Amino acid sequence: MKKTISNLFSMTLILLISYSCTANKETIDQSFYYSFASENNRLKGDMFLSEEFNYNLQNLTYDYYLNYLSDNLKGDDINILKLVKNADKQYFESDSLTFRIALFYSNDKILLFDNADTPLIDKVDTLKTIDKIPLIKDYFQKYKMQKK
Repeated sequence: MKKTISNLFSMTLILLISYSCTANKETIDQSFYYSFASENNRLKGDMFLSEEFNYNLQNLTYDYYLNYLSDNLKGDDINILKLVKNADKQYFESDSLTFRIALFYSNDKILLFDNADTPLIDKVDTLKTIDKIPLIKDYFQKYKMQKK
């Protein structure tokens, strides 16, 4: 009986430890894409309606975006901020109604684009090879032209 309880306790402990290790994982995957895009959509609405921006996001900068993201994330969502900051390159632009962000991760060879108008990621490109870090602004502009 003692051995059964001991084994049960050990298995429970192992499960809890492995869950806590995976709950805070910091990887670029489908879960990150969804969380990142939906958080951007929520932040866009919050900032757009705020007194500071007063229905005009044209003056929104990447640094302000990072600070606002940092101040408004809770719990496990903090991994979003870490992953955004860990991007090797980023491009950010805003207009009066919304903002758009592109992030490049060289280890994963991933280039992603998000327009904060929707809670879904707009585009994810996995590059076959990277001889040098691409000009992210050029990719961003090319993607915007394809959407028209």
